[in-house]
Amino acid sequence: MDRTMETKIRFHAACGAILPLLCCMAILLSSCSSVQENATHAADAAYDYGVITGSITYPGTYSFSDAAMVVDIALIQHDFVTGATREISHQRIRNPQRFPVNFTIRYSLKDILPYLKYSIEAEVSKAGDTIPYLKSVEPVWVLTGGNGNRADLKLAVR
Repeated sequence: MDRTMETKIRFHAACGAILPLLCCMAILLSSCSSVQENATHAADAAYDYGVITGSITYPGTYSFSDAAMVVDIALIQHDFVTGATREISHQRIRNPQRFPVNFTIRYSLKDILPYLKYSIEAEVSKAGDTIPYLKSVEPVWVLTGGNGNRADLKLAVR
């Protein structure tokens, strides 16, 4: 057998051994990328929310020395056709210390319908009381109808 023939046989034998290995690597790599892609889509779905930020002010220098004080901030959905309202999201801040009180409300984007109106409202009360003694002067409209995702509220004695 001449040298070129011997080289061709060795080359084909090496290819025969390497080819299955390359196929296995290709399958493994493609399955890893689809697992990563599925994980990315799952992560995107997990972060399907929006955020509203803002601050609450009170016309005065009142400080909360009582640890039993709470500030409740709510994102409210208004349907002016039916007159119905419902709370979409809520944040409770315990023992706020002093004004201004900054807040962040997180809500599901699936709850926001473009043909309805949304407002932010706030109340301050003692823990356990059902009637607040400070309340938003007026609702601040957010999200739809050209309104943004920032709400600065003013409180007044109720």
